[in-house]
Amino acid sequence: MKHKNIDKKYFDNWKEYKDLWIKFFKGLVPEWEREDPYSNENINKMRLQDFNAIILHYGGKDTKKLTLEDLKNKEKLLSNPYLWRPTGFILDFVDRLKERLSGKKIRILDSGGGHGRDSIALAKRGYEVTLLDRDKWKLDLAIDKAREEDVEFKIRTGVCYKLPFPNNTFDVVILMLVLFTLRSIEEIEATIKECKRVLKPGGYVIGMTMGIGTIYDDENRLKSYIDKYKEKGYAPILLGKDQLSKLLVKYRFNLKNGISEYRDENQPRTTYNLKFIAKLRGNNRLLHKYYSFFSLCNNSITFFL
Repeated sequence: MKHKNIDKKYFDNWKEYKDLWIKFFKGLVPEWEREDPYSNENINKMRLQDFNAIILHYGGKDTKKLTLEDLKNKEKLLSNPYLWRPTGFILDFVDRLKERLSGKKIRILDSGGGHGRDSIALAKRGYEVTLLDRDKWKLDLAIDKAREEDVEFKIRTGVCYKLPFPNNTFDVVILMLVLFTLRSIEEIEATIKECKRVLKPGGYVIGMTMGIGTIYDDENRLKSYIDKYKEKGYAPILLGKDQLSKLLVKYRFNLKNGISEYRDENQPRTTYNLKFIAKLRGNNRLLHKYYSFFSLCNNSITFFL
């Protein structure tokens, strides 16, 4: 991470340190240049961090982590049970959606899905899945695992803020731990906008991202956090619940299911995560207002046939 006009004195005073970091989250500090976390010199560190976060989550704090050398051992990666455990709440939601749609075929985009742990699990259940990621190395790993598990799904290389798909293609878009890896608020907003474009009316975006949560309540925790990412040459942009809600509502998503905070106790130094499920509203604005009105009055109106 490069610093142009920001002096170390900003970090000696807690209040200034905190205020600057808040501004950084909001994209208001243009002097602070963020390096691409997927540059050649950072890519293996990013892969290792992603994999070890999954291993710690499912295996617990005492589980042995992977090393950079382990990334060269494909068999070790393919046989690690924690790396391929899917996200439970995503599978549960899609299964419930299938029941509501009475068996209708559901097309799913796993946007930024990495090595495909959710894609593989969903494909096993018979869903039509497309896995998209910018990291071809992870996609190759997904292909090997899919062959091992004898499942089929589509794979595309690309970025979540510029999707290579036509409008109204998918019923569900998954954004699992994707938003915080982007380099600007503009990229995050473009990602939400792209979800709206490729989803069918009434489709869902579902996922999780690192959130601000209560990180500001602990001075030492925040300092430790920012110092860790300064060394890595990049820093995630963490959204608050209000920021994420406003972005989703801006692009006509209904947050009836809400945004909830979730903390991984196996990784006590991480921030809180934000889980979200949002439904894309239909295109007919007048009809939507009509339904909104009656939804507000549904406790006092009875229809007689």
